[in-house]
Amino acid sequence: MSTTRNDEFPLDLLLRRALDRADEAIAIYTAEQWVIAATVVYVNRALCELSGYEEGHFVGHSALLLGGAKPDHTTFESILPVAPETEVRRRTTKQRPDGSRYVVEAHVSPLMDRDGNVTHYVLTQKKVASVLDSGVFCCVVLDTATAAAG
Repeated sequence: MSTTRNDEFPLDLLLRRALDRADEAIAIYTAEQWVIAATVVYVNRALCELSGYEEGHFVGHSALLLGGAKPDHTTFESILPVAPETEVRRRTTKQRPDGSRYVVEAHVSPLMDRDGNVTHYVLTQKKVASVLDSGVFCCVVLDTATAAAG
């Protein structure tokens, strides 16, 4: 494996590559007064793999699409911050294009400019369960380190 000098890559390129390689599903979308007006500006590989959708399905489109195959206001709004500067962590059920459902732990954090104005939100998700057709959860593994220690 070859290495290069640390100063050869600008920080924004390194951050983009790091987000692309992350195991957690990550999306960044604009902060708008109305959810329907928020636009997705970035999704990583893990989000595409988890959701079953390609990057082009999300980027440049309404952030409501981050809610799953049948986007609606209630699904997406359940993980939105009550106030723009707050963070939210919730579990929500998502649906892939093939109809399969899964539960994610979603975390939404505001991204602010230098003046403290919220300009975007970052959404991270990790799958915590699959949902069978009967509505029963399966394959629940929340924290392998805790499970191994317990």
